[in-house]
Amino acid sequence: MKSVLLEADALVNGERQNQYGPPRELFEMVAKLWSAVMGWEMSPADVALCMVLLKIVREVHDHKRDNVVDAAGYLEIYYRMLEEE
Repeated sequence: MKSVLLEADALVNGERQNQYGPPRELFEMVAKLWSAVMGWEMSPADVALCMVLLKIVREVHDHKRDNVVDAAGYLEIYYRMLEEE
């Protein structure tokens, strides 16, 4: 069985990026929308962290490998965004 971290890396740097473009661009758009709805400023890194939390809640509710893989991928994106700042 493939490592969860290797699978997450392949998604973040391959399939998902090819489907949706660079994570920063996508998360910047989401941050703007969420900021407007919530009434406070959110950063792209905030969006990544919130997505990690969503995956954790789903995992607590019902274990699925996808939750763990996606959480790891979102943590990687979160880390990269913090490093860029």
